[in-house]
Amino acid sequence: MKFNPLLDHTKADSVEPKSLSLRELQLLLKIRRQDVELEWGNFKRELRFWERAFHLAKKSGLIEKVKDYLKIDPSTDASSQTNSEPGK
Repeated sequence: MKFNPLLDHTKADSVEPKSLSLRELQLLLKIRRQDVELEWGNFKRELRFWERAFHLAKKSGLIEKVKDYLKIDPSTDASSQTNSEPGK
């Protein structure tokens, strides 16, 4: 079986390395290395996007507004609710 990287790229994961020649193995390794590089690049881009989004939210004061909105009222203490007897 000849491995053609241009036609068989989608089948690269299912190729049995024992059946390939040295040159085909080198091509397969190069394909897998490039796939990893592409995935790593996508991950870094996505991470930078979320970093920018959180930076802008922090800079605009949106995070503080959300924190203030989610704060629990201090007058309703959780410990006072756990000390009450059930059924009363």
